[in-house]
Amino acid sequence: MTEWPKLNLVVKRWATKLGILNSFDGLLSSFSFTMMVIHFLQSVCTPPIVPNLDKLFPSAFERSHVWTLHHNECIDMAIKKRMPENGLSVAELFLGFIAYYASFPWDDMGIDVRHGKRHERNYSLEDEAEFIVIEEPYERYNSARTVCSEYDEYAISQSIKAVARNIFEKGSLEPEVLF
Repeated sequence: MTEWPKLNLVVKRWATKLGILNSFDGLLSSFSFTMMVIHFLQSVCTPPIVPNLDKLFPSAFERSHVWTLHHNECIDMAIKKRMPENGLSVAELFLGFIAYYASFPWDDMGIDVRHGKRHERNYSLEDEAEFIVIEEPYERYNSARTVCSEYDEYAISQSIKAVARNIFEKGSLEPEVLF
C-alpha cells in the first residue's frame, strides 16, 4: 500500500509533462488522475494494492454517514484489513497504468472508484457532453467533467496511446518516449 502515493506522484508529473493534466484548458484534473490511479490499484492489479473500503465496510460509507466519517477511521480500517503484498515496483506499476489506460474504452465505460470497478456508461443518466467519466466516490459527480470536448478527449487518449506504443512496441523508456 505504500507504493500508491509514489505512483500517484509519478503519474501526475508524467501527465503534466505530457500536457494532459490541465483542467483549466479542458483536460483532466489532478483529482481525476488520482481517481485513475486508485482505480488501477484496486481493480486492475492482482492482488489489489489499495483496498476498496466501501466493499469491506459498506455500512461505514453509506451516503448519509460519509460526512461523519473521519479520515483516521478510514486509515484504521485499511490497516486492519492487511492487503497482501503485490511486489511490483513503482516503475512496473507505472507501465501497467499506461498499458491499462491506453486501451481503456472511454466511449463505453466509466470509472467507479467507490465500487472498485469500471461501469458501462449510461447515457440516459449522464450528460451526453461528458466525454470521460470518472465518478467521484462520495458525492458521485463526474470528476472528469472538465473534459468538455471530443477533441480534448481524443487528445488525452491519443497521448496515452502514443506513449504506450513507444514503450511497448519500441521498447524504450527514454524521456523523449515517455513525454
